[in-house]
Amino acid sequence: MLPAASLPAVAATMRRYLDQLAYVLRPGSVGGADLALRSLAAFLAEQPDVHSVADIGRRHVEDYIRWLAARPGRKGACITPAAIASPADLEPAQTLAFRPYSESLARATASSTSATG
Repeated sequence: MLPAASLPAVAATMRRYLDQLAYVLRPGSVGGADLALRSLAAFLAEQPDVHSVADIGRRHVEDYIRWLAARPGRKGACITPAAIASPADLEPAQTLAFRPYSESLARATASSTSATG
């Protein structure tokens, strides 16, 4: 995962999420989710306004997709514009891991907002 010193709250949340996934997914799937979250963590470490998962907004997700597109793939080429238009065509492990993570985040944020509001 990302160095705990960089974003300790984000790293702790991601570790807890991976622990939960381990109860329902096969080890290989959890490993794929771990790699995808490492990629997200590397991106988030470059964002000065992100200190916890609650700080992640739509702009960060959109910027993350562009950040992924700019990175070379396994064969050296960057992700195509068509893949950017359809995020499901990005590296499957990254979207499969990020989608439930972002949905869980949205539910947690909504419940904490309704509890305080």
